[in-house]
Parts: sequence; C-alpha cells; structure tokens
Amino acid sequence: MIRELVEFTEQLDVVFKQTGLRPKDGLHLVLTAVKDEEGTYRISEEIEWRTYSRKEDEMEKLLKNCAAWTKAGWMIGTNKCMDLPQKAIHSVSPYCLAFKRSALEGGAAHRKIKAAINAGKKKEQLYNRIATYFGHTQQYITDQETDHYQISVAFCLALNTSEKLHQLLSRTGAWEALSDDSYIIFYLDLPLEVYRSAHNLYLQNKLFNTSDFNEDDGHGNTWGTSDFFNSFDSKKPFLLHRTATFQIPGRIKAHEARQLYEFGDLLTRKILPNPVPVFILQEELLEQAITIFKREALLDASVRKSYAGIIEELYDKHPEDLGNYYLLYYVKGIIRDFDFVNRFRYYLRAPDGSPWRVQQLIKFGEALSIDHVFEFQRQILPVILNNSLVRLTQKGMVVKYFEDIEPKHCDDNNAVIYGLVRKYRQAIYDFIYKSRRSGLTAAAFRDIMSSGIRSDISRGKTPFHICQKLNIWFSLNGYFDPDHSNFNGINMSETIPQLMEKMRQVANAGAHFETPEAFAFGAGQVIYFLLRQSKTENKTHALLEPFTQKTNPDMLKQEIARVFDRYKQEISFGQGRFERLMREVLGYSGPADLRKLFPVLLAGYFSEPVIFEQRPNDQ
Repeated sequence: MIRELVEFTEQLDVVFKQTGLRPKDGLHLVLTAVKDEEGTYRISEEIEWRTYSRKEDEMEKLLKNCAAWTKAGWMIGTNKCMDLPQKAIHSVSPYCLAFKRSALEGGAAHRKIKAAINAGKKKEQLYNRIATYFGHTQQYITDQETDHYQISVAFCLALNTSEKLHQLLSRTGAWEALSDDSYIIFYLDLPLEVYRSAHNLYLQNKLFNTSDFNEDDGHGNTWGTSDFFNSFDSKKPFLLHRTATFQIPGRIKAHEARQLYEFGDLLTRKILPNPVPVFILQEELLEQAITIFKREALLDASVRKSYAGIIEELYDKHPEDLGNYYLLYYVKGIIRDFDFVNRFRYYLRAPDGSPWRVQQLIKFGEALSIDHVFEFQRQILPVILNNSLVRLTQKGMVVKYFEDIEPKHCDDNNAVIYGLVRKYRQAIYDFIYKSRRSGLTAAAFRDIMSSGIRSDISRGKTPFHICQKLNIWFSLNGYFDPDHSNFNGINMSETIPQLMEKMRQVANAGAHFETPEAFAFGAGQVIYFLLRQSKTENKTHALLEPFTQKTNPDMLKQEIARVFDRYKQEISFGQGRFERLMREVLGYSGPADLRKLFPVLLAGYFSEPVIFEQRPNDQ
C-alpha cells in the first residue's frame, strides 16, 4: 500500500496540494515586524485580524494566507508538538503561535491548571510556556544571523507574557466571545516559503514514528519506521512481539514518509473522491484521473463529482480496460478499506444484454430500469435497507459503508435493519465498488429481503414501501440466484401473473388449487379480504403478522377460520368470489412448507384482490 500511495502522491503538483485549505475556526491575528533606526526588529502596533467559522463559504485574501501559513506551521500530532507534556500549543513554527481559547484566562484548561497549581503540583500556564516554545521552534531557522531569526525573537518578545498577549487580543474585541474549542493564532507576515523552510526541518525530524531506528544508507537517504496510520508499541508490553527476532517490521525512506504525510493531509481536506481510485499499472488512466481530481477539487463541494461520476467519465474513455487499481475508502482522514480492483464492471446486464429491471408485479410500487451499479446503489439500496445504509437527501447521497452507525439511526431503532446493515454492508460495498458479485449470494439476498419485509410488516410500514420491496425481491432475485432456489426453483416474476390468472379461474369459474404456490397465493388473497373488514382506526399491515408466523397449512387455515369468525358479520351473503376462494383455501389438503412459501403468501396478500375485480360482462 505504501508504495502505491507514494507514487500517487508524487503525481500531484504543489498547487493541487494547496487546494481546499481553510483556516482553523477562531481568531487570526497577523503581525508585522519593522526595523528601527538602530537595526533592531520590533513588532508593529498595526494588527490585521479576522475571525473565521467553517460555516463561511467565502475567504478573503488574508484568510487564504492564514490557511497556507497554518499548513506550513502545524504539528503532525499532539505527541510531536513543541509544548510537551501539556500539548496546548499546536503550531510548530518560529513564525506562528496557535492555541485554543480554553488555554487563556477564563477557559476550562486555564482553570484546570490553576487548580493543579493551587494543589501544589508543578504546572505552568500557557503564558509561561511561550518563551520555551519559541526556544524549541527557533532551532528550525538554519542561520541565526539572518533577519528571520531576529524577527522571530521580536515575535516572541511581543507575546511571552500574559500582559502583552492580552493587550494584543484586546485590540480585536473578539477573543472573549470565542468558544473554548476555537483557535487563537498569531502569524508573522512573511513569505510562505519562509514558513515552509522551517516546517521542512521540523518534518525531517518528526515524520518517522520514532527516531530510535533511523538509519542512513550512505546515499543521503534516511530510513525509519513509518508513522502513516502506524503506532509504535515499545511502551505497550502487551502489543510487543515477544518471540520476534527483529525489533521493527521494516523501514521507509524520508521521502516516502513525506509523501504519505501529504496524502494523509489531503484526506482530511476531503478534496479527493471517496473512495479514491489509485491507478498503478496504466499511466494514461492515472494521468486522466488526476486531471479530473484537480478539476473537481476547485469546485464547490455541492457540485463536485462523486466517485461514481469520476468512474463514469473514465469508463466512457476506457470501457475495456478500467481496472488494475487500488481503491481506498476513508472516514475523517482515517483509512477504513484498501483493496485491489482487478476489473471494474460498470453495467448490470441480464443474460439477453438488457439492463436489470424491476417490474411492477404487485399492486403498488413502480417499475425501474437499473442500468449500472451506481443506479443500483441509488435506487435499490435506500428501499431495501430503509435508508439506513444509503440515504438520499436534498444535498446528495449519504452512505454508511464504513462509518460508525448506531441502532437509533437505523430506521428509528430498527434492530433487524441495523443487523442487516452491519452484516452485509461490506459485501454490498464490494459488489458496487469492486465488482465482486460473489459476495451478495442468493442466501444473502433472501436474508436482506425476507428479514427486512417481516420487520416492515411488524412495524406497520406503508403498503407502497412493502410492495416496492416485494417488486425488487421478485424481479432481481434471478440475478443473485440464477436457479431461483430462494423460491423453490420458481421464477416469481413469471409466476405471479400466472397465479393471478389462476385466482380468477378459481374465483370466477370454480377451478381448484393444484399446487402449494396456488394455495399460498390464494390464502394471501383471502387474508387481505378478511383483514379489510376490520373497523380498527389506523389499522396497518401488522395485522398480517400472525399469519406469517404459521409453518404448516393446518395452522394457517385455523388462523384464517378464526379471523373469519371475528369479521363474518361484516361480510354480506352471496360474495361468490370470496366464497369460492375461501372454500379452496380451507379445503386444501396438499403439502405446503409455509416457511418457503412466505414470499408467495405475501405476493397474494399485496396483489390486486381478484375478489374486487370487474368482469367484462359486469360493466
């Protein structure tokens, strides 16, 4: 993985690596150094300052400069800051001082340290640590005879006491209103290259996990332990390899460590698509992908192309050879999945070459054409998993393939849907993004559809929602289950129209049930008619649940007879169609495994009831 990410990052130019930079939320103060008649530098009385919130869309030039200075003066992590062990100062530059409002008088961190001091502990407030901070960071100025060193000294002298610091802050009139988590950052107005020069020296010493295992190869290259999503276990005895003959698994070069650091920084800015395709074997594809990344990164996030849009653009140009790339999925800058895609299959096709189709087999729902995997993601997944894995909003599409997910966010504490999402989201992600069709097996598809529909019935979901799930299940099952083993070898998309015709023959002409499927479908028709007689206010299809729990025909017929006895006074005499269907259902004596016939029972229940159909000679 390291080699591929290094090669990818090397292809990105400096301009792209600066794209999407934003200042920290809080107060930004820019100071200027002036030289007096004696040749000594001091900080000018004039201050430029701005407050910034992430909610703001526009940034003026000063804030853009602050964002660039921040990147060129920021720590790798708090364990590598210049304010150990307190870790309150997060800048690492001799030309910048950054801390949170919490560290100043009135803030939570300030109160905590004050209480520790009063308890006799050796603690120092931020004000007393500023001079030490600059002492550490000024080592990154290579020549201490230069003007830049003298300017940094003047900068320190202007900030190194509480009185001086608060005097500068009071001139803004804005710092006291900041929240504890807001940053206060002082900058020196110097060229960006000056900041970068010092920051490069900081990174040389800090990019490796630890300097204890650094080695020089004699060619000017330093090798050390990677710090890229990698912790060092020397102080964690239970994580150490007790029987290993080596102390570390391997080393990387300083240049590679720098590229990985840059890549990690890009992930936190969210200017790359998610997931990120990292092409390694096809230079033309790599160049085209990076060109698209650069173009889209300059756009507002609301109109920026998603991964799907980028892949579609690449697929149009390379329909035959889009593959041989790594796919990286990240959440809040943390890599959650990294895998190789041998070949990407964009289109979803039936054996005859036509797109996948969802037919309107049940009385509600709608017909859909599913041309490619991203239409499957957009049109099918929100329905079958109740907007818990993929959700469409006014701002776009929200996915939860690797994000943290809680039951309360799954269809309002739906434990069944939560379990299905946790169980199958990796397989679904692989199906869509990696073209691994084998992960979504016939059993998996049945579990998702059957368990989800049972849950929807018990929770009283709307008929349209349940019917659309049934349409999807019956129409798409053959693509996941070519033998139709989920339905005892029956192709439901072909069988439902046949069963509807059979119900008409039974209801209108006195034909008889000849198959278990006809019995189950007819039972569903009868159950719907009976439950329709209920006078309960706000009745839902949860009334169907007792019938779906029966496992053999006799138990089902007993439940139907019981419900008929409850509503018989509501049924007028002479309901010929109902009477004929009811007679066939209660008189059926053939075999039937209702656990396997559950989908057929639902199909009968949610299909148009033939009892209410008008025959041509009735009109």
